[in-house]
Amino acid sequence: MTLTSNCDAIGIFPEDAFNKIIDQVMYQMPATFNYATEHLIKQKLFCSSIYADPVLEQMGKTIVTQIDQIPVFGTDSGYDFCLQVKDLKLDLHPSNTMVLPPELGGLAVQQFALSIKICAGLACGSPSHIIYNPKVVSSNVAKASTANTIDLKNLTKKKISEVFNMDKGIVFNPMFVSNLNCFCLEVFAKLTVVNDSNVLSLKLIGLEIKEIEPVALENIIECYVKKLLQETVFPKMKIAMSKLVFGLDSYATVMPMPTSSAIPFNPSVTNNNLTVYLKVQ
Repeated sequence: MTLTSNCDAIGIFPEDAFNKIIDQVMYQMPATFNYATEHLIKQKLFCSSIYADPVLEQMGKTIVTQIDQIPVFGTDSGYDFCLQVKDLKLDLHPSNTMVLPPELGGLAVQQFALSIKICAGLACGSPSHIIYNPKVVSSNVAKASTANTIDLKNLTKKKISEVFNMDKGIVFNPMFVSNLNCFCLEVFAKLTVVNDSNVLSLKLIGLEIKEIEPVALENIIECYVKKLLQETVFPKMKIAMSKLVFGLDSYATVMPMPTSSAIPFNPSVTNNNLTVYLKVQ
């Protein structure tokens, strides 16, 4: 029996091809996978080196998406931080690209896995540092044309009293950047493709974050991420089957074959391939 005995045409996409495409997308669109506050971007201070085409910066393209600081509640201060997505991989049934955590089990027919490394960093400086605000600083406290820092241990008692007189334009800044405290998480997800004849969508079967302690913290994070994927991310990724119909000028119309006993899944995820069965009219 040939592959096209139950359809007019077939498209086969190997998992290796998907992973190469993912690598190129991350290489050509790094700003989609790297986020940091303005100060960290200017200092080029990140948790991990950024995988990006050097031509992008030569063309004036941004390679990091700028985000706001994490606020400290009850104050006007905030922490500089960065968030980076690394090592995104796809593994189609049967699993051979990655080792899944035992909590997820193996991949059944029509299932696939994603692995991703997420790195985040927070800039925690010494609480003894302060920063002058040159726009409003009093002339009898300090004269500075640009923002600068000074260590409190070098100040006299009189100077310290002046420093903490906020009316004179001195801003206490415990979040002065000195270095990044970083951590990385390995996240694994098991999914399947759902075709209900009208809409093509993704369904999350399992999610596991590797080696987080205590276990309760891991469960809380996994619970939140599952809810985020199921109710926010995946609904936006649904594709109406009618959108997959396209014409070849006036000669023919190509569309996905409906599922049947002969074609139980379309697309089919098995043998390390994504296979699409097509009908030509």
